[in-house]
Amino acid sequence: MGAQEKDILAGIKLLRHSGFQVEVHFMSSQKSSSRNQKYLSYHRGDWVKYHFLKFLWPEGQVRTWVNCPEFLQINRKLRDDRYDVLWTETSDLAFLGLFTNKPHVSRSHNFDPIHFYQESSNKLYGVIRFVLKCLNVLVFERQVNFLYTISPRDRLFYRLFLFKERNLGVIPLRDLLFLHSASKQNIVPGNLKKLAVLASTYSVHHNYEMIHETCFKIAPRNPEVEIHIYGSKIPDLLRLESLPSNLILRGWVENIEDIYSEFELFLVPTKAGLGMKSKVFEPLVRGKNVITYPKNLSGYEKCDRLAVFTINTIDDIGPLLKRLDQNTLKSKVLINKSALANIFDIDRVTKNIRSMLYNFS
Repeated sequence: MGAQEKDILAGIKLLRHSGFQVEVHFMSSQKSSSRNQKYLSYHRGDWVKYHFLKFLWPEGQVRTWVNCPEFLQINRKLRDDRYDVLWTETSDLAFLGLFTNKPHVSRSHNFDPIHFYQESSNKLYGVIRFVLKCLNVLVFERQVNFLYTISPRDRLFYRLFLFKERNLGVIPLRDLLFLHSASKQNIVPGNLKKLAVLASTYSVHHNYEMIHETCFKIAPRNPEVEIHIYGSKIPDLLRLESLPSNLILRGWVENIEDIYSEFELFLVPTKAGLGMKSKVFEPLVRGKNVITYPKNLSGYEKCDRLAVFTINTIDDIGPLLKRLDQNTLKSKVLINKSALANIFDIDRVTKNIRSMLYNFS
């Protein structure tokens, strides 16, 4: 399960934790049946919106969702008076607000225009996706009553699109809210000559680039350090290559606690993607140290004085490791303790959600 899926499931748990009844509807990307069109034909306004999105809206992902077989059922639910608020996850589903007059809250997992531009290997295709995602933001997301971003940096991007300050909020990765409230950070000495690189799957473009750079640039330049790579779908090509002796491909591990009990230092050598990277913040919540680029802190370092070992290029990793000692590691963990308590304060987030939703009643 990837970070986004875990975040959505934790979001459902958070709403229930906040005292609300939640009914969940999933949408698949399969083609719809003719029943959608037949039902919508009885509701002229919806019929027009449906066919406009299906045939004329340029962004393909929205057309995919409006064509899914669950759209008919969800459209009926949006008219049900038993429901008070529509809450959608991911920017792609913000268009559902067109089919209801109920208050609409949307949770953004990334600022899609920039995120998808960075994820595109073909720059021309990336520019096209950037423009289309900007249209989605302007037409659909700007119509929501309240929008939660995943980081302070993403919130600034939405402000550039003239979103009103009072209609924006920030909720961090929600599975880490529960993890932080349950975790007890025990600061124990760690091995400074072992690094872990961790990702859910390397089939994602920026994770693939990260593992490629680790194997062929970082490991050869730092032969005195063991680098262990964890995650699913490690490319078979890498397993066939003649890799440096200090690089160990561990692959998928059933119990992630085994990784965190073994390593003190986690390396995140990627600059791609927006949102909030769980591969950076989960080790921090567990009382570990992270080496990464400053941009991967997603703006939380400015709001909450979050501290990690930052690098500007991969050439900085070697000199940084030579300067580290146990006291330095412990001090970073202690500095982060208060910052993380503020970022992942589940009581504060719950209070914010309640206040926002009760304003609609």
